[in-house]
Amino acid sequence: MTGVVEVADQGQGNIQEMEERQETVEKDNTQHKSPVKSKKRFGSFSSFKKKKERKLASLSETEDGRKGEISIETQTLKLDSSSTAASILASDENRKSDGSDPRCNDQVRTEKPEIDMSLGEERGSLSQGKSGKNHHTEVEAKEEKTENVPETLTPTTDSPSQAADSPHVDTNDQASSSSAQCKGQVKSLKRNNMFSSFRKIGKQTKSLRIKQGKFFGGEMDEKGDLESPGLNTSDSATKDRRKGLSRTLSDPTEFLRVKRNLQDEHSKLLTLFEEYPPLEIPDTPLSVMQINCEIEKKHLEEAHVNLLSMRQELKRELQENSTEDLPKEMAMKEKDLNLLYRALRDKMMNVVRNSNNEQPCDTDLLVKVAQIIQEEEKREKDPGSGEWSWRDSWKEAVRDGVKAKIKSVALDTKEQNRSWLAVHLGQLGKAVVEDLEDVKNNLKKCYPPSFDVFNTYVDSYHQAIAQHLKEIHQKELETKDSYVLLKWILNDYKSENMMGSPTLQPDMRKDDLTLPLEDSFLHQIKETYCDQIKGNLKINLENIIKLQEECWTEKKEPDIEDGLYHSEIHIDIWTVVMGYITCSRDFDIHLQEKVAHVCMEELMHFPEWFETRFSEWSKANMASSLGAQYQVAYINSFTVLKGHIEESKKISPNQVTNLEKKIETVVQSLGQMLMDQFKTDLEPYFRRMMTRKWLSTDADFQKILGRVQEISKHCWRMKPPYVKTFVAKVHYHVVREYISQLMKNNYSCKNRKHERAAEKMSLEWGNLQKIFEDTGSTAVWLYPVGKHLSDIIGQSNKKNIKNSLEPLVRDYPDISQQHLSAVLYFRGVTRGRERKLILRKLVELKKTMGDGGFKDQALFSDIHTGGNIPVGCRDSLALLCKSSSLPER
Repeated sequence: MTGVVEVADQGQGNIQEMEERQETVEKDNTQHKSPVKSKKRFGSFSSFKKKKERKLASLSETEDGRKGEISIETQTLKLDSSSTAASILASDENRKSDGSDPRCNDQVRTEKPEIDMSLGEERGSLSQGKSGKNHHTEVEAKEEKTENVPETLTPTTDSPSQAADSPHVDTNDQASSSSAQCKGQVKSLKRNNMFSSFRKIGKQTKSLRIKQGKFFGGEMDEKGDLESPGLNTSDSATKDRRKGLSRTLSDPTEFLRVKRNLQDEHSKLLTLFEEYPPLEIPDTPLSVMQINCEIEKKHLEEAHVNLLSMRQELKRELQENSTEDLPKEMAMKEKDLNLLYRALRDKMMNVVRNSNNEQPCDTDLLVKVAQIIQEEEKREKDPGSGEWSWRDSWKEAVRDGVKAKIKSVALDTKEQNRSWLAVHLGQLGKAVVEDLEDVKNNLKKCYPPSFDVFNTYVDSYHQAIAQHLKEIHQKELETKDSYVLLKWILNDYKSENMMGSPTLQPDMRKDDLTLPLEDSFLHQIKETYCDQIKGNLKINLENIIKLQEECWTEKKEPDIEDGLYHSEIHIDIWTVVMGYITCSRDFDIHLQEKVAHVCMEELMHFPEWFETRFSEWSKANMASSLGAQYQVAYINSFTVLKGHIEESKKISPNQVTNLEKKIETVVQSLGQMLMDQFKTDLEPYFRRMMTRKWLSTDADFQKILGRVQEISKHCWRMKPPYVKTFVAKVHYHVVREYISQLMKNNYSCKNRKHERAAEKMSLEWGNLQKIFEDTGSTAVWLYPVGKHLSDIIGQSNKKNIKNSLEPLVRDYPDISQQHLSAVLYFRGVTRGRERKLILRKLVELKKTMGDGGFKDQALFSDIHTGGNIPVGCRDSLALLCKSSSLPER
């Protein structure tokens, strides 16, 4: 509407410049001996203007009984129109007196009655109180008369001199002069008609602006312009636009285009104000019962004007009795008035409340509601007005209607539908969008712009939905329900399916996309969601252990995948954990971090739970090969799980680090359980090694070899990198236990049996080394010890033993005199000078080599010596240690 007023102002502001152009045309006619003499017939322009002012003043006093409501600018426009008409009549008179061109004179006589009629209609429109539609019809009729100028009389040149070249010009000079004068007069006449038509449109638009000011509470400035929000008619930009419009209106085609635009905008304004006719307050109101009946029948306008009449009566009575106590009748009248106003307000608010729930909506009734609200806002401080804000009551009614709309959306229980909340929120979003689209397309046009209807409904939906979600959160929600609720609040609400809908966006404020919830409430939903995830994850982990227990009970062998023992335990765990973390990523990064913390903290207890349960089962089944298979499978599974957890280290570094330690602990524990069972299996066979029976049979060694081969097969099914560590442990244990049998002094090879023993030891050692090489043992530093010991034991001459000590001391510097003494005892060197020399040679080599060799690899230091060493040998060893300043072991 502001744009229409601005265009009307621009058009009216150019009338003065158009009249100047008219005067220029008249001067041109005078220079070409035009017979126009307006002053001769009508007198001076100033006297004519004063007469018109008096007439207009009298007309304005009689219009609707409101003196002085016609603006100064409107009067000026009418005076300008009258002056223009006077100039046209003067031109017509002069053309009559000239009589040089009968065709031209006939045309002028034809146009004159229309102009007089137009002036008469202009005068009559000021005093008529007709409806907007009739007035608009008359305006269109008058404009059609103005535009219907015969094309044959349209001037094709801009001056009489140019008209002389026209094909219609006579060869006779006198005829040519008359024709040129006639064409100039017709051109002037047509311009005058254009100006008159433009003034009519401007005058009608100005009248509507005056009505707009009365209805919307605007005020007229000193120049008669209505001050509207956002419109400044005095700035330089507006003046420049007026000048530009004045220049373009010199072109008749451009003038007609602007005229049509003004007519369209004028029609829109007129249509708007037809919905808000001026109130006609009766002098005597209806009775209280009659007014109440009108309210019940929803005859809101009739009830309202009678209430206004009743208020006027009360106001007059209060003024008459201002110094006295109010009579009882006046008090009762004031009470009745208040009760009727409350009834009217309740009925109006009921209309507003149901406007978005009833289809089709009574838009005419809403228009009357808006009109009554605005009328009452103008009279808020008058006696008899309600003790409430009409605008606030309207907003409250809108909110109540929105709440009713939300409650109408179906809400099933958890027993009726497992996805009850997801279904409800989906239907709620659809209902909100449909309702807002209806507000935009239907309800919005029933209110003036000041009501800001669309955004009022949007704000109401924000508040109502926020309260509705709080009520839902009080219900017993499951994890999936909390997820759906968070997703709907944080993602769906502002998506294109709801508030971000392309159909709603043009009318919606940018900050209205997000649901305005308190941070405390949103935090509460997130905390509930995290607690539910923690509880669900615990249940999921318990179910995973139960599934494994079923496999143990059924003695089902683990699957083999890519040549490795395979368990689904890591897949089950990580699927659940990553499901929670990934879903929370859709909301915000802080919630994702919180969910990751919760999952890692709860998962931290799982390795201990699992180890405890598996240990209880494995105590009774460890001797079987099935136990070893499960141990290897779980080692593989936890190794993979550790790699998965590494992916979340950026989100939850501390929790992931602690969890990795827990997983590594359970992997080591599973490997130790396998190793302990392996040690238990080998112990009876190693106990009978390095004895007389050992020399005669290899049954015990074959048992050992079989167990080593079996565990090597399990190692082949084990996933790196732990397999290397485990194989190295197995390799070390076998070597240490084998050598430990030499240190027990259970048997001494006499009578050249040491050669057989050395040969047997070399053979057995070669078999063990081959198995560990095939298994991929990284403990290659253990390979030489068997050869070194077999060389010492197999020496036929005792003196040569000293020469075999250097490789042994170089590779295993932790060997002590007690260890070497035990080896010599097994060799059969139990006493004598050579034995002392050998031990002394060891001391010298250790001094010479120092701590060289494999510093981080200890073998002999982890082997204890003991057994049946003769007393003399122990005494001589003690003396040797004392003399060599070496500590006795």
